[in-house]
Amino acid sequence: MKKGKFQPYKDRLGKKLTNWAERYMSMGAKDELIKSVVQAIPIHVMSVFKLPVGFHEDYMRIVRNFWWGEDENKRKVNVDASYCHVSGEAAVGAVVRNHQGQIIVASSKVIEKCQDPEEAEACAILEGLMLAIDNNLEPNSVESDCANAVSNVHRNTGKHSRAWVVYNNIESVSLLIPACKVVKIGRSANQVAHDFAALARKSGESKVWMDPIPPDIQEIAVKDYVSLPLSNI
Repeated sequence: MKKGKFQPYKDRLGKKLTNWAERYMSMGAKDELIKSVVQAIPIHVMSVFKLPVGFHEDYMRIVRNFWWGEDENKRKVNVDASYCHVSGEAAVGAVVRNHQGQIIVASSKVIEKCQDPEEAEACAILEGLMLAIDNNLEPNSVESDCANAVSNVHRNTGKHSRAWVVYNNIESVSLLIPACKVVKIGRSANQVAHDFAALARKSGESKVWMDPIPPDIQEIAVKDYVSLPLSNI
């Protein structure tokens, strides 16, 4: 089916996502909104027709602009940790992206002597900050799905935690990029960083990837995009 036949669905998406009020939603709320709007495409249409490639590209462009904005200087870091309660093994993942959602640099790092999951998550935030600084990047935000870690960073209450050394380091490092904010997002919006953390814990190796990102790593990265069926026409 021709691309023009799907124009009403693209218009519906654009109208919802360009509403001024929705621009002020949190990252987690944006994630849920995108999913709900994408799911507004009638299921029977998707089951009968394959969506044309051109329509898919337009659809994804609208989603990216809503999610990331159009500021070419915008950067963000997603971080997550993987922790095993039985062995105490821990690892973190960090991904720095540009305004188009493309990976600039990513890391998958093993953490030694980690006491609990919160400390692992705090280490992930620190790794995200350090990854940006080491590559001369000034991200607008570091996003974590751990509410306790983010709260301790904001309230400066990490000194009462067993991970107080890590929180002290976060406070010191944050002074180098004062415009960068640590924010809480939902797990569903943090899948790629989670997979990088799991990769390090499983392999026992720490790695850093820079552009161009290897194909096998790109396969992990595409999980942050909304999947729609494609047509070969």
